[in-house]
Amino acid sequence: NKRSLNLIMSHRDPTVENATQLEVAIRQLNTSINLFFHSGDVFSIYSLTRNAEEIISGCLRVKGCMSLWDDIVNNHVKSEYKEKLLKMANDPRNNLKHKRNGENDKVSLPIELNEHFLHTCVNALQIYWPSVWGQHPECGVFMAWMRTHHPELYITKVETIKGDELLSKPDFFKKYKYLYQEVERQHGPL
Repeated sequence: NKRSLNLIMSHRDPTVENATQLEVAIRQLNTSINLFFHSGDVFSIYSLTRNAEEIISGCLRVKGCMSLWDDIVNNHVKSEYKEKLLKMANDPRNNLKHKRNGENDKVSLPIELNEHFLHTCVNALQIYWPSVWGQHPECGVFMAWMRTHHPELYITKVETIKGDELLSKPDFFKKYKYLYQEVERQHGPL
């Protein structure tokens, strides 16, 4: 309304926060990861993660690299899972963006899709910006979660800590964030 606009426009010293596009994407990912491990809203996780994915993909294109999704699907996921991931990838986003029949339209979101998009973004940071990735233990915690709970997705096997697959998401997050911070404290940034 006009009164709100006048109030905003008359403010002489607006508070502005600046960040690079990559910093914004990382903030969105860290928020998504925290929501993921602490039973946050699945649609918020999805939206934040897809926004981060778009920003990261743009940064990769500037570097002359393959798109984020293509790189992960073609180089890091077994072939039998590729078609399913590609089909699932865009349905919720398209439904959120293009349904225009009113507020009662239903949008379905397979919850495991959030894991896949988080994995895609976190993996891209690890590959293309390793020094940035190492500054955010949330990313390491999420990768440990994926390796522990979805080993079938990976071409290479990694040893996991026996019994950790039984931990609740909050307990897993707490344990692994502590482990990453302890390694950093002893050896410097990952």
